[in-house]
Amino acid sequence: MTENHGQIADLKKAIEQTQDLPAIPALAVRLLNLKGDENAGVDDLAGIIELDPSLAGQIVRYATSPFFGYRGQVGSIREAVARVLGYERAMNVAAGLAIGKAFSLPLEGPIGLTALWRHAVYTAAFMQLLAEAMPKALKVKPGLAYLAGLLHNIGFLVLGHLFEREFRLLGEKLGSDTDRPWLEIEKQLLGADHTEIGVWLMRAWHMPPEVITTVFEHHNENYRGQHAIYANLALLANRMLRRRGIGDAAHDKLPTKLLADLALTEPRLADIFKKLFESESSLEAIAKEMASGV
Repeated sequence: MTENHGQIADLKKAIEQTQDLPAIPALAVRLLNLKGDENAGVDDLAGIIELDPSLAGQIVRYATSPFFGYRGQVGSIREAVARVLGYERAMNVAAGLAIGKAFSLPLEGPIGLTALWRHAVYTAAFMQLLAEAMPKALKVKPGLAYLAGLLHNIGFLVLGHLFEREFRLLGEKLGSDTDRPWLEIEKQLLGADHTEIGVWLMRAWHMPPEVITTVFEHHNENYRGQHAIYANLALLANRMLRRRGIGDAAHDKLPTKLLADLALTEPRLADIFKKLFESESSLEAIAKEMASGV
């Protein structure tokens, strides 16, 4: 790949033609396949999760976090699924965590694994809380919102997997040029941004359309197309997290029209955001495990 006037040429073409896209982890495939199995139940899901001890530990930790206010003991994956998380939410959360294991990149830097997974975990958890606050008529699925949030910035991981040199150059530029939006820097340096790169992989992996839309549109406050609510919630989550110094949002201003369209207010959003950080220790632990690949 050549560099021309500061821009890396034909990144899109290189990704589309590569035979080296990472394979979706087999465990994630098994989890996502449960979506189409009408006969599958809690025992089937628990059995798959238990195949990976670290994943099982993360699911139990998540179920016992303050999110759910469950005061009983969670002694098994089956209890975490049946009593606390619910089947669909547990399936999507587990699939997202399993997918995270497909990538191994440097830990440090603005797009190193430590920062990326911290942002992803907080975004996923906040989107889940926001989804739960949505009117039932909108049929927003909290587990799917979690999965979309966890994977919304997966384009950075794809870039690091396929193009180590370009990933390093981008990390250095993002670290030194802190006054410009990341998307602007990505476009200038790479000719593409992480939303485009991530979509190529999500489509290749046949991920749910809600996830694909979130990956591509989570920086677009005007998007109102199909599955917009998941992308819109990701945008709100990103801008709120910016207030805590987490993530890549260009600023923390909340779009008034978008809030109105989602029947949300800034005070309501602030209350949900406060609830998110009641689980800070659990979220930090999950993010650390994701980054380390444990």
